[in-house]
Amino acid sequence: IRLLKEDYAERVSLLQRARQQLLENRELSLHLAIYREKSRLDGLTSTFNRVTFMELLQDEIKRSHILEYPLSLLILDIDDFKKVNDTYGHLTGDKVLRGMGNVLKSTLRRNDIVARYGGEEFAVLIPHELLEQSEQVAEKLRANIEDMVLPEAPRITVSIGCTAYIPGETSEEFFHRADEALYTAKRGGKNRVHIA
Repeated sequence: IRLLKEDYAERVSLLQRARQQLLENRELSLHLAIYREKSRLDGLTSTFNRVTFMELLQDEIKRSHILEYPLSLLILDIDDFKKVNDTYGHLTGDKVLRGMGNVLKSTLRRNDIVARYGGEEFAVLIPHELLEQSEQVAEKLRANIEDMVLPEAPRITVSIGCTAYIPGETSEEFFHRADEALYTAKRGGKNRVHIA
């Protein structure tokens, strides 16, 4: 009987340790899932970050090629953003970036992909839209950002480069064409959309 009691006590102890380990593993899995999600987002704007955007761009290009649907890319840059930081401070600059992220997310469709690409530059991937419709989306974004009012922050404008994916080109070529369109918009007077 003593041996049975010891065996029973040992089994209970093993089960308790196994249960505790299971609970700890569940908690770690939950924390890992939260960490993975946060690591995909830009901490300031809650849009995707650059690394995630480039992964999603590659995936979307593959799907677009296989399923033969149009794909457009917008690159947006806040005009004269350095003046905002220099005149109003970086906290106000951060407020402007958060506001821009909010305008982008509220204006775009659910399946559009938006990311803070770096500094004051954002990228938007628009699947299933032809270039003409994407230009309309870009104009709507430009107008909504220009109309954005934030307490104790200046009004801002953006320049936008817009282009459509050409089947067979690399993601780098696609991005480069949109980036060139952005710089053409900047050179053309800012606060405008340029199509390439």
